[in-house]
Amino acid sequence: MTTTSAPPQDLQAERYTLAGMFAGPRGVEAAAGILTAGDFLRPAHQVIFQAMVSMYAAGTQVTVVTLKDWITRDGDAKVFGGEARCGEYLLELYALPAFGVESHARLVLDRAVRRRVAEAATRMLQRVAGNGHDPIGDFVAGCQDDIDRAAATASALDGDADEAMTAERFVASPRAQPVPVIPGLLNREDRVVVVGRPGSGKTYLAYQIAAACAAGVHPFAWTPMRPLRAMIIDLENPRYLVRSKMNKLLAVAKRHEGYDPDALRVFSHPAGLDLSKPGNAHLLASRIRQARPEVICAGPIYKMHADIGERADHTAVTDFWDRIRDRYGCALWLETHPPLVIGSARNVPMRPGGSGRWSNWPEFGLSLLPAGKGEPEGALLIDTFRGDREEGRTWPRKLHRNVMSAQGWPWVPVYPDGTLSDPLEEDHA
Repeated sequence: MTTTSAPPQDLQAERYTLAGMFAGPRGVEAAAGILTAGDFLRPAHQVIFQAMVSMYAAGTQVTVVTLKDWITRDGDAKVFGGEARCGEYLLELYALPAFGVESHARLVLDRAVRRRVAEAATRMLQRVAGNGHDPIGDFVAGCQDDIDRAAATASALDGDADEAMTAERFVASPRAQPVPVIPGLLNREDRVVVVGRPGSGKTYLAYQIAAACAAGVHPFAWTPMRPLRAMIIDLENPRYLVRSKMNKLLAVAKRHEGYDPDALRVFSHPAGLDLSKPGNAHLLASRIRQARPEVICAGPIYKMHADIGERADHTAVTDFWDRIRDRYGCALWLETHPPLVIGSARNVPMRPGGSGRWSNWPEFGLSLLPAGKGEPEGALLIDTFRGDREEGRTWPRKLHRNVMSAQGWPWVPVYPDGTLSDPLEEDHA
């Protein structure tokens, strides 16, 4: 007779976390900064947490009555056994002492991470048990993928991350190890800011990065890689334009064997989001928590704040993205515009407009410049507006618009001679 161990859990910590969120906005902010709905084991707790965060983002006061109404309208009362039981359970939570929401939330996260690591270990054991038909290379690659995911998940519990420690202990810690996301290009927690003039094609380039990642293909070298969870956050373009671009990219992505239809998420909010406002920050953070992306392509930056011109203080925006990359270990690709200069386009400095923080903040700062004479129409040069924080990343030096195949990726990279083979010579379409 075989027995199955119960998954790591702490239902009392889940209950006390939710009770603390009833205490007011600070409780919601504290819990939402640590957890996502999927971190709760009990489905009813997942529903309650997500409803509270959504209500907070919408500016709706959270009470037993308003929360019950919100859950009922969304059709989620069934997980409680009906509307009446939903109300009773919310009253039970409300009656609990509302203290220690952050400490209880960290207990919930601890159990959630341990469950995910256990699930990764189970998948590896299943691969071993079922081995015999898959090519050995695919078998080993699958196991390695499970190990990488487990290590990335476990790093959320690395208590050494915020400690002062010996140099030897630091360099050996999991959080200090480089974890490639896009091989040779981006690692976990890398920040890229791309500046280009309006209409230059930088948004389509960001879309290509995300779609190629979800298709399991390097976005520039077009070599196979592990499919990544990628998220596009468009805060400017009308939704019909987003749809048009995505239709073309999906047609290309689906032609790759590694394409995962669940891996690519899109959040379109043409009005922009002022991330200095807690409600807007939590709205976007909740969407990111749902997607759990490994790569985020977002922009433009000027639609993430309410200030105008060079006097803008973008601290709230950079703080938001730093919290996101720390929480999920994702790589960030943010697009922005240069300062607005009256006169000839040649006089526009190709640096990020607004606060100087955007020139100092990223690991990699890329400028997209018109290629000029002797280059195909619409071609761009890739320059840098700051020195790279790490050498050795293989960036293309030019981008040509793809006119060879209507079904190809929109941007064709051109590398310095001898760096990589020319993608135009390969069967990428």
